[in-house]
Amino acid sequence: MDLPIDIHILIYILVLAVVLIVLYSILFFKKISNVLDHTSKSIEELSKNVSSTLNSIDADISELRKKSVASLDNIDKLTNNLDEISKKLNVGVERTFRIVEPVENLVNNTLNKVEPPVTQLATFISASSKAINTFLNFLRSKKK
Repeated sequence: MDLPIDIHILIYILVLAVVLIVLYSILFFKKISNVLDHTSKSIEELSKNVSSTLNSIDADISELRKKSVASLDNIDKLTNNLDEISKKLNVGVERTFRIVEPVENLVNNTLNKVEPPVTQLATFISASSKAINTFLNFLRSKKK
């Protein structure tokens, strides 16, 4: 079975082509393997970073929770103190009004009793002053 030379050359070319395809496939899969390894390492590092960040966030949240509870306790104490102060202030204001109210009534009564005579006196003084002024002006005009 002797095959013509063209077929032998064609077989050699085919075998060579298959060998080259296999070599390129091996290189291609090796590069894909390297990329997958690199991706795997990157994902692992990312996972570690995310885990570390989540642990840090968890610690921060725990600390904030403790501080917020303490702050809320302080706010409760502050509101209780403000409530007590406002009650005491309210009592003080009521006492002050009870003290000031009679004084105000006394001032109003005194003003009501003194005002009419003082107004009459002011009117009398004003009228007298005008009369004297008019009289003096009359005398001055006669002298001239």
